[in-house]
Amino acid sequence: MIGILGAMQAEVDGLVRELKDHEEKTVMGHTYHLGKLGSREVVVARCGVGKVNAAVCAQTMLLTFRPEALINTGVAGSLSDRLDILDVAVATDAVQHDYDTTGMGEPVGALSIDGRLVTTLPCDAAWRDRLLKAAEAVGVKAVPARVASGDQFITSRDAKRRIVETFAAEACEMEGAAIAQACYLAGVPCAILRAISDSTDDDHFMEYTEFLPKAVERTHRILMEVVK
Repeated sequence: MIGILGAMQAEVDGLVRELKDHEEKTVMGHTYHLGKLGSREVVVARCGVGKVNAAVCAQTMLLTFRPEALINTGVAGSLSDRLDILDVAVATDAVQHDYDTTGMGEPVGALSIDGRLVTTLPCDAAWRDRLLKAAEAVGVKAVPARVASGDQFITSRDAKRRIVETFAAEACEMEGAAIAQACYLAGVPCAILRAISDSTDDDHFMEYTEFLPKAVERTHRILMEVVK
């Protein structure tokens, strides 16, 4: 079984509609959709926006349904010229850009996990390669990139510059690193797949109402190719 999580309903609705043998289970306030995409058993859920929502939903999915891998799908903002609007970032790893214990003498962004400091949360290389190959197969530009997550909607140039300079990240969003941390603790492979909503050039943009359905269509095509 493969687990798939998105923050917003629009990011998972299309997948839920494709499910065969669809059934629903509600656990810890989240609704989990079980069934088959192609011949693969999957569990799909909307986790909600932000790191706590994402971590709770991911942990509940891991404990309840025991997926062999967990994929986070959704949208992200670009921090790199390599990623333009409607390109897709596939995470090499993830960081939490708003986690700061430098006042205790620790590196910025370093998480204390089981007595160890972890500065980057790994994403599974095999699943990353599968997603990149799937993107190529369906004609979507996908780039391996570090993803930065935080409980902030990043819009200002100064905030973007800080994340790039501090973490060398190329995309930013609000859930991926929390899901990666839950998977890291559970020893379950994690992948993050994010369609890019803007560009580093402020003059190049797309209205959100136009962007979202196009972005979701691209990530769904990639996921359907992977589960085949």
